[in-house]
Amino acid sequence: MKRFYIAVCAAVLVASCGHATPVGTHRQTLEEHLENPLFAEQYSEQLVDRLTMLEINQDPMLEDNKVRKKVEKAKLEWLEVARAARKQQREGVYGGFAYVDEFVDGEVALIGDHLYMAPSFTSDPGVDVHLYLTELIDPRESDFPDETSVDLGKLRNPYGAHSYDLSGLEVPLEPLRTVVLWDRGLERLYGFVQLHR
Repeated sequence: MKRFYIAVCAAVLVASCGHATPVGTHRQTLEEHLENPLFAEQYSEQLVDRLTMLEINQDPMLEDNKVRKKVEKAKLEWLEVARAARKQQREGVYGGFAYVDEFVDGEVALIGDHLYMAPSFTSDPGVDVHLYLTELIDPRESDFPDETSVDLGKLRNPYGAHSYDLSGLEVPLEPLRTVVLWDRGLERLYGFVQLHR
């Protein structure tokens, strides 16, 4: 009986490994990721670099005139995507995480009513890590969370690019210029970003 139980558990485990996301969850498409200007800039610049390397290395596929024209067209299109992403970033405020009690790194941008995490964003996992906006310049200098802190909810992902729609907040965003990662379960400050132009 014990062998049967182990075999069934192993079969369930193997079957579940074939599915990267549970039923009902949503994986972002490339187009959805490209709405994040921090992601769009990095992706498009790396793609243009890759296409340029094909030319520098005189890749044999570029001897085909149709392929060469596709590469040239794609370079121009993705250069424009990078330009537009940088322009969009200049419309907001941004900064890089400073870690305090736990490791956190990467850039953040607040543009309009969206908060964007860069592809380089990474944080140690935690018990109940939440993302906050606050008027505090340095959350280490006060009891956090303070009365100006707005809890944006649980950190969606400790790794990579993602975003938060802040249009439903009932407070003005203008004075909120510091992003804080705070573990509510352990009352521990992961790190923070002071947003600036």
